[in-house]
Amino acid sequence: AYYESLRIKPTLRTMFYRLFSKGIIRNTVYDYRNMSGKTARAREASIQNTKSHWGLLDIDCFADNSRTSTRFQSEIYYWKPEDKVSGYVKNLQELPSIYQKEILPRWVDQPHYVEIWTEKAAMVGTFQQLLDDRQVAIVPFGGFHSVSYLWENAKILKYFQQLGKKIHILYFGDFDPTGMVIEKTLKNKLSYYGLKNVDWKRIGVTYQQMEDFDLPKKVDAATYKKLENHQEIDEFKKKYGGLYQIEVDALPALRPEEFRNMVIDSVDQYFNEEIYNRVLEKYSEEYVQQ
Repeated sequence: AYYESLRIKPTLRTMFYRLFSKGIIRNTVYDYRNMSGKTARAREASIQNTKSHWGLLDIDCFADNSRTSTRFQSEIYYWKPEDKVSGYVKNLQELPSIYQKEILPRWVDQPHYVEIWTEKAAMVGTFQQLLDDRQVAIVPFGGFHSVSYLWENAKILKYFQQLGKKIHILYFGDFDPTGMVIEKTLKNKLSYYGLKNVDWKRIGVTYQQMEDFDLPKKVDAATYKKLENHQEIDEFKKKYGGLYQIEVDALPALRPEEFRNMVIDSVDQYFNEEIYNRVLEKYSEEYVQQ
């Protein structure tokens, strides 16, 4: 209920950090995997039609946008020609009343173009819940990226830059040597692909947030082994006082209200309400009706 009030559907890792903050589990890879297995069984049990399973976790209680499926159109989505034509006619009849709310892009005529980029694909759902009415693209990378994926996203940024808009990338990633390299690589690649003067800001996790919010550092053996051979390890140790990992998932888990505000504020600072109101006035229901 607490996360629902903030319009956040937690990921499994978000809940893991929440339980860690309450001293229920340890901040280790082993405890995370153990929690993942046990909650999976509890969620699957919740759909069984037996009273013994009542009160367990709902099967869809956690968000997971790290995986996507490709499906083909089947006969269950088939439209008869007359039904399709009838649908088009209905859409045209309803167009004046729904144009502003459902069709008109919110960022029309705005001088800025904003996207949220994140290292964690599983965080996409959380960002969507917070920004569902702000029409901001959320671009996950799930770690290191492919050339094709980054190029497709770079082309979109180029398009808006050619329209004269100022491009802003609001970045959310882990605070560790790998996370820093991923961010640095993305920035360099955008420049290599011809995107100049892109405003790039790391919104989270930052060193200041680690201190202000007392975010937990992962220093267990498995995490340390993953990081210890990293090419940026010496620079990270020197700059940040040791070798550790702070996952971006810790922010919505331990500081959900602050996280919600930082996400929304980071986007809203580039949105001009006066311009938006002028656009709404221009494309009024009466105008569309004509």
